[in-house]
Amino acid sequence: MKIEPKINTQKLTQTILKEYGFEIEEIKYMPKGAVGLSFVAQCKENKKYFIKIYPATRLAKISIQNLDFSLRVCYDLYTKCSIKHISYPLLTKAGELKTYFEHNPLVIFNFIEGKNQDNIKLSNKELVNVSKLLASVHKNTNKIEQEKALKEKFNVGFKDELINGINILEQIKRLNNKYKIKLAKLLIPKKNEILRLLKKTIILSKSIRIKEPDFVICHTDPIHLNLIINENHDVFLIDWDGVKLAPKEHDLWFYLWDNPTLFLSSYEKIYGNIKLNREVLLFYFYYRILEDLTDWVLAILNENIEDEQNKSDLREVEFYCLERIENIDKYKNEISKNVIDHKNRRVTTQ
Repeated sequence: MKIEPKINTQKLTQTILKEYGFEIEEIKYMPKGAVGLSFVAQCKENKKYFIKIYPATRLAKISIQNLDFSLRVCYDLYTKCSIKHISYPLLTKAGELKTYFEHNPLVIFNFIEGKNQDNIKLSNKELVNVSKLLASVHKNTNKIEQEKALKEKFNVGFKDELINGINILEQIKRLNNKYKIKLAKLLIPKKNEILRLLKKTIILSKSIRIKEPDFVICHTDPIHLNLIINENHDVFLIDWDGVKLAPKEHDLWFYLWDNPTLFLSSYEKIYGNIKLNREVLLFYFYYRILEDLTDWVLAILNENIEDEQNKSDLREVEFYCLERIENIDKYKNEISKNVIDHKNRRVTTQ
């Protein structure tokens, strides 16, 4: 969330002292992420921790359903699998991975120094480090307890919410603020394109479900905003709320746009040879566009209060979602080309 919430920081520091034993000297709000409320805590001896509170919002409620598993995964990846370039939860004094603040889940993570920003171009070294990190996570799947794992079902669960949101926006005379009206003016002319992409996504989901691809532990959202890069170009992967068992393509599609040859060859040095599934890649690409669009539509219609949050969400709708929907064939062709190129490289190196 980009807008600082009204939080009783004195009560928060008392809760942390009671549950974790950390004496907090200063708490600073971080306007990062769409799910939780994020803070950096400064303690004695210059120690820092990252604090995340899950409020009663739509997206946070979704994450809370998977929270016990997601916290256990990143804790085990760090402690059992020796994957050190990740965020992981610190244990409470009672040995738990989370506690509560005003009835909302509260988690304290290790603090990672470095830069964290969107729309950056990774250096070759950074891209290689991302690929190796994802490969290490995927390769250690069998070391993670999977009994309570969230497993990919290839459902397009947001379908009705997206359609209902568009239907509400069509009633433009009933919209009660300028941001909803602007959203309607952006989306209604593109309604048919959006619905066509939704139909394609559903068709792909049914086809993939029948074929039952192999699953690994996937982060599911390794975007640049979920990377922290230090001055040595080491890459750390944070924000594991969406972790699940899914095809490896769920993580790989994010990095098939800029130097996919370097990314995939580095990945295979750790994981081993792979065969990219074009259908799965397209499904996750389409799914992500429409899922993000749904999230921003519902936030503007039902949750946002602050002007700045509405402005930010409208920018994402216009310059991220609609740009991709309008140019969907170009992106589809690029994914298809990368799959063919990777297959040809595998043949020539055998």
